[in-house]
Amino acid sequence: MQKIETKKGIILRGQKVQVLDNELCKKIRARLKMTRRQLSNADIYKVIKLSNIEIGNWMLENTEGFNVFKNMGVLAISEYTPVNLKPDLEESIERIKNSSLPTFLKERILKKYTKPQRYNNYSTYENYARPMWFNKKNCSSKKADVYRWEPSKELKTKLAKKIKSGMHYQRYTFQDFYSSRTHPEI
Repeated sequence: MQKIETKKGIILRGQKVQVLDNELCKKIRARLKMTRRQLSNADIYKVIKLSNIEIGNWMLENTEGFNVFKNMGVLAISEYTPVNLKPDLEESIERIKNSSLPTFLKERILKKYTKPQRYNNYSTYENYARPMWFNKKNCSSKKADVYRWEPSKELKTKLAKKIKSGMHYQRYTFQDFYSSRTHPEI
């Protein structure tokens, strides 16, 4: 795990950190100039939960996704074909094996191509759909890659119902939202 230094100390990257805590509630009350009696922690949690439900509903109904404020990315539902189900799988494996990439990198990439994966996403034949936060390099926050968004069970259930009813979503990739450098041989 990678260590990240913050004002409060050191956080290990990959460590789960609870965002909704008493400190966040204090900051919200200070910004709104309210007391704890006027705005309780329970009320703040209810508002946050309700806003997350509404954002999820927006994502389900609008295929272009939800733009998070201050250029912090896009929350969208994206269809994709898993790497090990693509039609040109054998050609891709051969191209990676014959590339000039370092051995450890080849092994890491080939592991994704050859290892059977468990999918907890909802599928329509070979296409899978999942809610994603496209934030890595298009986010203006310096700690963009630290934050991770996990969809709720309710959102996943609603997504399954939408797909069963015939809704199709766009096939987004991170390159749709930012330009990245990749190895030219891959």
